[in-house]
Amino acid sequence: MPDQYVLEENMYVLEKSIIPMPRKLEDKKERIRIGAFASGEFAVVNESTEMLSAEGVSLLIKDINEKACATPTEGGYKITVKVDENATAFEGIDSDEAYYIDVTDEGAILCGKTDKGAFYACITAKRLIYTEGDSLYIHKAYILDYPGYENRGLTIETRCGSDLMTLQDWLDAIDYVADIKCNLLGVGLYNCWGVQYDGMVSEYLYVPIKKYPFLKTPKISKFYSVKEKKWHYDTVLPPMFEEDFFGEVCAYAKKRNVKIRPRFASQSHNTLIPRLMPEIAPIRADGTRVGDCFCTSNPKTYEVLFNIYDEIIDRYLAPNGF
Repeated sequence: MPDQYVLEENMYVLEKSIIPMPRKLEDKKERIRIGAFASGEFAVVNESTEMLSAEGVSLLIKDINEKACATPTEGGYKITVKVDENATAFEGIDSDEAYYIDVTDEGAILCGKTDKGAFYACITAKRLIYTEGDSLYIHKAYILDYPGYENRGLTIETRCGSDLMTLQDWLDAIDYVADIKCNLLGVGLYNCWGVQYDGMVSEYLYVPIKKYPFLKTPKISKFYSVKEKKWHYDTVLPPMFEEDFFGEVCAYAKKRNVKIRPRFASQSHNTLIPRLMPEIAPIRADGTRVGDCFCTSNPKTYEVLFNIYDEIIDRYLAPNGF
């Protein structure tokens, strides 16, 4: 995760602590004590009933607890999370992810134009709360922010490295994406490369396809045991494939306002499917099959591809609102 806050010469540097930099930032250069280690003196009130607002509040409380082992109380300094699309601060702003934060002596308001904005207000508020010594503080400031681009994100490619990611690794990646206020994650599910490791064609499939259960990409995992003084070789499948948890990744992303965009190589970077299904591979003039690409004039090719697409949509995306 990015650093939660930046201190320089024992002074809190607000403009270096919020990622990305808000469109409007008024640093009051003051702080308010809201508790101590293992002793919260603040209340968090969520006036919204929407899922993303609730998730944002949960993340904010978790962050405070991790910093100071402090939890909200019924009294003390009041932090209010709400949604108000008609707030004056949002006049002329089209984005449904807009939010403002107003931290004063009377309390802190975290307001989103929609629940998406309220979620990001909570994400930013994590950067305003910090500890010094045994005390817990919230920084006084006014912030107004909204994105310049509707879709902001990155892609995790399908190749050596991501094939070893566990469910928790994927959830941590989504948390990082949300924490820097990106709202899109491309997830590579299938791709093939040239001969790259151990003299083998590099093929990766991260989801089991029930209609074609023979499609799988086992790899040789090897390591040297110093104690045993020998190499160990194990055949393994990607954890996402073996445990079939892509649906859980999608569901978790939905709670972080992160859209999942799966990537499935088709007309290029494709050797596995036509190799295992030679009936959809091209035919040479001599009648032999080319086993590492599709025959684009064969209707069966498109039947297979759309069967796979439909299964991914029906099993993973549609149930989670994507």
